[in-house]
Amino acid sequence: AVYAALIDDAIRPAWLHAVYLSPANASLPKRLYLAPATSSWLVQTYQGISLRRAASEQLRIAAPGGVVDIDDVYARAAAAFEALAGALEGEEWVLGGEAGATMLDAEVFAYTHLVLEEGMGWGDGRLGREVRRWGALVEHRERMLKRCWGGE
Repeated sequence: AVYAALIDDAIRPAWLHAVYLSPANASLPKRLYLAPATSSWLVQTYQGISLRRAASEQLRIAAPGGVVDIDDVYARAAAAFEALAGALEGEEWVLGGEAGATMLDAEVFAYTHLVLEEGMGWGDGRLGREVRRWGALVEHRERMLKRCWGGE
């Protein structure tokens, strides 16, 4: 439950900002979600606005007192990645070797894989740089890739 809270309360808000609100990553939502869904520029524009509003609202809900401090959002994500890396130190999986890969490992992988993925086109790569600081997180991503997709 503690690790799930780290993901939901610390990493997810930073992800929402990075993908939907960071001007440096403005092309990501269109490329990842909007263009594959419709070729209509009008629908893409409306959906893009809706996605940004929803992300902004989620950040406000998650922020202490409803006041969003972006530096704090990323600092909390950094601390969460550090804690997850600590849990993985010397272990294959977040909950330890005996548990095997769990849904928690899948959640960690969902974020670490995408922020480390070179082909994503991150303009603001803060989250990826933070994950790369922790070899245990990078190795966990590689294990999950190998286990679930048979390779790199």
